[in-house]
Amino acid sequence: MNSIYRWSLLAILALVLVALASLTRTHATSSPTDTAIVARLDRSMTLTAAPGRADAENIFIVSGIRASAVRILSRSLDMNMGSTSYVASSLGRGQWRVLNAEVPMVGRWGIQVQAWRKGTWISMGQVAYQVPFTGTMHLLDLAHR
Repeated sequence: MNSIYRWSLLAILALVLVALASLTRTHATSSPTDTAIVARLDRSMTLTAAPGRADAENIFIVSGIRASAVRILSRSLDMNMGSTSYVASSLGRGQWRVLNAEVPMVGRWGIQVQAWRKGTWISMGQVAYQVPFTGTMHLLDLAHR
């Protein structure tokens, strides 16, 4: 009976360690870092990306747009791969959020922010950024893409 008790304790300890390890991994991959990329679309609108990495699920926040819907279109500036559309959810007061946006590959990428107004999608601004293999992406000057 003593050996059964010992093996039971070891089994429980192993399960607890596995559970703690998975919680640590989940927390590390789902929480953005303190770094964020902020781009001005115009004087009153901004686009923020965090953590701004190719190896993470990024969160985009668009501020300063009053509309019934907002979407972000992402496309490669290096290859003709088409566009990926991300529908933003409203946070209220002209703020919109896109969760879990992944960058498919390294290179130069463009983001166009569109708002649904009067029955059509209207471009509110665009930005370009460089996605490195490791590290944080950085903004590019649209005139020199």
